[in-house]
Amino acid sequence: MKIILTQDVPRIGVKGTLHDLSTSYAMNSFVNKGLARIATAKDEKQILDKEAKKKEEAAKKQDKYIEVFTKIEKESSTNPIILNKKVDEKGNFYAKISGQDILDVIFSVAKVSINESQIITDLHNIKTVGDYEIILNINNRKYKIHINVVSL
Repeated sequence: MKIILTQDVPRIGVKGTLHDLSTSYAMNSFVNKGLARIATAKDEKQILDKEAKKKEEAAKKQDKYIEVFTKIEKESSTNPIILNKKVDEKGNFYAKISGQDILDVIFSVAKVSINESQIITDLHNIKTVGDYEIILNINNRKYKIHINVVSL
């Protein structure tokens, strides 16, 4: 018997999801307790269509990221992205390079927001002005972005 949960049920599913269970289990544990209702063919089609639409949107978003970051990776290999940092007279940074600095520079170039946890490169190794390779993990794909840190 197919049921649709009307409430979140631990270890079973969230509200609005479709489940195929034995008739007695579905009726006694869910339908009679008001946790679910019996699914009609129309309900089943609506839920399956909604899931298909979600998957399609996720695929489009992933394609967008692949296109954008492949382009950035290719362009930055010949023309590194510039990151301006203040340095003292000895060439040391006043403040270390942070993940937010990298995110800001990527956003300025690509107009795409990513999460700081997607930066794989250890930024503690960036201590002086120069060219650096930053490795990003976007949707389980690795991209090498070249950044040129220059003094302000």
